[in-house]
Amino acid sequence: MPEPKATGKKNDGKSFFIRDGSSSKNLITSDSSKDVQGSKLCEMITGGTQSLDRSYFAWYIVVANKSHPVQLENLGFLLHMDLVAVLDFDPESAENGLNKLFKERKINLHSPAQYKITGAVEDIANKLKLTKNTSWVFCNGGINEENPSDADNWSIEKGSSVRDVVSFLCRKDVLPHKKFLTIFLLLSQVSDGKDPLLETFNMFLQELKGRNQILCISDNKTSYNYWKQLIEGRYGVDISTRCIYELSFAEVNGTVLSLWSKNRISSRFLPCGGGSNVVLSKKTEDSLETLSVLCVNQCDGGNEDKQKHEEIFYKGGKVSWWNFYFSEQPGSMPFIKRDKFDYIVSTIIPDICSRKRVCEFFSIFHLPGCGGTTLTMHVLWTLKDKFRCAVLKDVTDDYTTIAEHVVQLLTYETKGQPPQLPVLLMIDDFQDIYMTKADITNLLLTTDLFYEYALGKQKLVQDVHNMLVKRQYSAG
Repeated sequence: MPEPKATGKKNDGKSFFIRDGSSSKNLITSDSSKDVQGSKLCEMITGGTQSLDRSYFAWYIVVANKSHPVQLENLGFLLHMDLVAVLDFDPESAENGLNKLFKERKINLHSPAQYKITGAVEDIANKLKLTKNTSWVFCNGGINEENPSDADNWSIEKGSSVRDVVSFLCRKDVLPHKKFLTIFLLLSQVSDGKDPLLETFNMFLQELKGRNQILCISDNKTSYNYWKQLIEGRYGVDISTRCIYELSFAEVNGTVLSLWSKNRISSRFLPCGGGSNVVLSKKTEDSLETLSVLCVNQCDGGNEDKQKHEEIFYKGGKVSWWNFYFSEQPGSMPFIKRDKFDYIVSTIIPDICSRKRVCEFFSIFHLPGCGGTTLTMHVLWTLKDKFRCAVLKDVTDDYTTIAEHVVQLLTYETKGQPPQLPVLLMIDDFQDIYMTKADITNLLLTTDLFYEYALGKQKLVQDVHNMLVKRQYSAG
């Protein structure tokens, strides 16, 4: 198949390049869909409830092709889902693919032939133990010493039996219609018009009488374009509104995991933009020893004493994240905004984001004890979904180490792609802010994280301004 055509709006004639060794690549060619892909994923995978604790869907069916071993670490969200069936097209899945991820789980291994209706439907469903354990259906060999088929022969050799699987699962007396979602997980590129995954998509499209119960997930736009154009060309169906393709699997994993309340208690999440999240591993957080990281789900599931925290604060003690958290709970009084809070959030920070320097900072001047720390922490708390926020723990730490940790937080789980969100760093009572700013700037420049603006050939630092929020005392 020829290279897929680019989709999306044309740019305005400008180019924005990132250095990649001796070459560069233009980043303005992509559209702004990344800005909403995380929220779109949350909406579609929950059926609009924005929570997998109370998802509209009772069950999920996953259809997947061959995976790469490095992808498995970011597919853990599947272990938490109510998977009624997995249609696996990877004949080596049990050895090094998706099935291996489930080796510690109770699953039922099936061949497609077991779904052929030879008796009462209820008896077959009971024998297969549908909805009790995940049914793992090997759709292209990999079970009972069955050999896989190539794309040219799969339809003849295995297509009929897989259609039996799809037809059985889509029966109203097996799974109630509109109460399950079929997820096509494109772990490898589909570029052949005879690919079994493509034909299986059409089976679900026919059985479900449309695309509204189908979600397609890919981790790159090239694979998405192949998939979209093959389906549109063969079946005349536009699936662009049912696809997630701008998020990495790390971002998909973190976003989906954050939709369970139990995970928001046991795991910590960092924002990636557009409503997507990634899991902040304990090992990584511990390595950022100079920073206290403020996560998207900070304080969720904690059992701190509300009255104790309020007493400490109202008696003149330092504010804590818990004070902001408790103020947002039902029945609580909202946290009182300090003077200039709205101005900082609505005017100062957007203005800083519009600049093209690697490192920006602003100072909050105030008299001692007048709420500068409280104001700054309130800003961070309010913006923790839109920035990667942290507080510098110790102002005596080595500047180079601080800079390394800020950059590590900035680039965490970006997989070599340009970071989507800036770091918003609070530095309290620190006079040598320029030293840290210089170290961060130099570190980013030496790690090739800079762009070249094609029109003027000006070397500009990456548009991910690490903003340093500094609190200083004014004289008098």
